[in-house]
Amino acid sequence: MRKMTYQQAATCGKDLKVMVTPEQSEKMQKAWFAARKTWVDASIEVSDTDKPYLFLNTYNGLIYGTEKVKFLESPAIEIELIDDIEKEQLDFASQQEIHLWVAQGNKAKLKINGEIVGFKDGVMWNFTKNQRGGFYFNIPKNWKKHIPPKLIRVNGIECVAPLESLEDLDYIFVASTKDIEGYDKYDLGLITKFHAQKMIDLKICYANEEDAITRAKAMREYEVIEC
Repeated sequence: MRKMTYQQAATCGKDLKVMVTPEQSEKMQKAWFAARKTWVDASIEVSDTDKPYLFLNTYNGLIYGTEKVKFLESPAIEIELIDDIEKEQLDFASQQEIHLWVAQGNKAKLKINGEIVGFKDGVMWNFTKNQRGGFYFNIPKNWKKHIPPKLIRVNGIECVAPLESLEDLDYIFVASTKDIEGYDKYDLGLITKFHAQKMIDLKICYANEEDAITRAKAMREYEVIEC
């Protein structure tokens, strides 16, 4: 799920929705009014902070909500509100921290292009390109820790664990036993997020095609999951 500060949410120019506490609701309303925006009825008074949902509509104004189903069905982008101090949480503060991380047998991921690097047989290795790679880690903020995905076994076959949420994905791949090629693509622009969430709840959804195909082949006959 995309994280935004209150100011970012008030000025991003897209229709958003967010689940809020009373404190968050008050902060969001104040940021919204500071951006010269209003409630849908043109009011600029802080109110209804006990309501659990806010809809930040670019053209229509701010609207509160009380029903979870309507919140889930809304096509607006769901966000999580954060304070400014949380805006950028870096995995590494220095080159030394990155070197220590990979020296312990871990891998680092370059944010710019997603390349994953670490040591292999005592030499620095680019696991994305499957070749030697020399990296200086001179800009620590460009790197993040690479945490391998959780794995499960389905009918004795090792698979990546399915998605637990939609996060900020534009589409998902669903492991389908109907097609041995292995997946159905669901474009979230064509179906509501409510229905996409129902697919997530079935625990057969993936962020990429390859993982969905592997899972589909593993569960084609019957399914037994070993965590």
